[in-house]
Amino acid sequence: MKQFTIFTFAFSILLFSVTSNAQTASPDKVTYIRTSSEIQNPKSLTDTITFNGLVSGTTITNQYQNKGVVFTGYAGSGNPVTYDYTGSYGSVLISDNWYNPLRVNFVDTGSGTFYHLARNIEFNNPITTEVDYISVHVYDSANVLLYHYLSTSPEHVVINLATSSAAYMVLDDSSGTAYVVDNILVDFGPTSQAGINEVQKTSFIVFPNPSNGNIAIRNENNIDEIKIENILGQTIYTTKPNQKNVSLQLAEPGLFFVKLTSGNKTKSQRVVITK
Repeated sequence: MKQFTIFTFAFSILLFSVTSNAQTASPDKVTYIRTSSEIQNPKSLTDTITFNGLVSGTTITNQYQNKGVVFTGYAGSGNPVTYDYTGSYGSVLISDNWYNPLRVNFVDTGSGTFYHLARNIEFNNPITTEVDYISVHVYDSANVLLYHYLSTSPEHVVINLATSSAAYMVLDDSSGTAYVVDNILVDFGPTSQAGINEVQKTSFIVFPNPSNGNIAIRNENNIDEIKIENILGQTIYTTKPNQKNVSLQLAEPGLFFVKLTSGNKTKSQRVVITK
């Protein structure tokens, strides 16, 4: 279990301190999203994206922009590529070295540079000859984590975001396993300025991220509850600050998930602590 630096009450151990004005660097700006009227070629449901017929090593970037999907690397990794399992699964998508993360961006089919928010995402984690794990992270346009899921092969993964909209998805290996994906299907649903404003209004910010241990959490409204989870999904601390700004100091490096509840809304964001 990760340990947090201790702040005090004389009779108990606290893992955080609450401040009314956190003094840290400003967070990144929210990425602009196009409204329905501005999207050049709005889509509802994509055709299933497959990689059949592509030889191994084909770099995949914007070949599927007309379906509202652009692929990139993530956190310093290169662009994803195809691999042809001749006679087994056919051509599938892998990261540049089988293990690195890859990013699936949901975009305006006309420009490819603006988000076109998605409501439902499906793909196959197809391998049957071994167990492959895929760590799935879905984010909104403010880089707030909306959904996290650990897929175990073989599995058809379905991610339905009933009350939120996804700007992009990051796939990564888990437990040191390689991974592949195939048969990607995205349902964009309606995109409106009201929905965009709701995403921005209900988003909270954790910064800086990555951090050396000192982080600030900011929310438009008072925070009812904060939960800290480790990469196994275990809740390692819960607090109810009833303030808009909270400062945390994490003593050890690692990957954590900060889950915030304000009113009837719950949001989650990943934070990386480096030392």
